[in-house]
Amino acid sequence: MEGEEFTIEPQGFFGSGALLNKGSTVIARAHKASLFRRRFHITSAGHGLDLVSTSFWGREYVLLLGGQAVGSVSRSGFGGRRMTLEFPDEVPRFLQVFLAYLILCQAKREAAAASGGS
Repeated sequence: MEGEEFTIEPQGFFGSGALLNKGSTVIARAHKASLFRRRFHITSAGHGLDLVSTSFWGREYVLLLGGQAVGSVSRSGFGGRRMTLEFPDEVPRFLQVFLAYLILCQAKREAAAASGGS
């Protein structure tokens, strides 16, 4: 991305967290704040952020910094595979992609649970 290589490593029980690496350096960490809620806590560049679902079906999320909304993500289309990310320029593109990854993994876990894990 933008001439640099980034990798995402799933972490934790059922991949409920993740690390974003730039080369061999961890630049962001995420963990699911609760097994039963669609809420992630992300740390990056010394900042603590929360990605929280604002809809019953997990199709809309808001990114919070210090309790203030600083961006949003919404899923639409068949199966919710289309996403609209709305963030100010201060949120780096690599972090936006990382947040989209977290949301898609959450949706995949929920779909697997609903189908009996197959």
